[in-house]
Amino acid sequence: MSQRGPIRTGGSSSHSAAQGRRARVAGASDLRLAAPVKVVGEELDQLLPLKHMHGDGCYVRELSAPAGIVAVTKIHKKEHPFFLMKGDVTVVTKEGFQRITAPYYGMTPAGTQRVVYTHTETQWVTVHATELTDLQEIEDEIIA
Repeated sequence: MSQRGPIRTGGSSSHSAAQGRRARVAGASDLRLAAPVKVVGEELDQLLPLKHMHGDGCYVRELSAPAGIVAVTKIHKKEHPFFLMKGDVTVVTKEGFQRITAPYYGMTPAGTQRVVYTHTETQWVTVHATELTDLQEIEDEIIA
């Protein structure tokens, strides 16, 4: 969930039949979007804290997110593994919807962008092959 662009969600009693069908199909029947609010800057850093670690030839990025967040990830230039260490999320890509519950791991193909809804508090980890240690240089290398 590399990912800096979440939107907080809330309950709503007005919900069209089509929206209800889509939510059930996604396995996300509890998802009811209120008016979206984009969060940026320091507020974003407090809402979705990131932890950065560097190893021999790799950069590890850990994101913690509370329940009820919709986040749009950045587009990734390179294939890399991801790990859902904690939580329950619905992930939307061009391939469709996928409900994932931790523990889970998978590969992110190059060119991927996701929309992720956190049903519960979530911990998402990505690992990227790089010799770089400067965060801006890493983003320039791995993010489209």
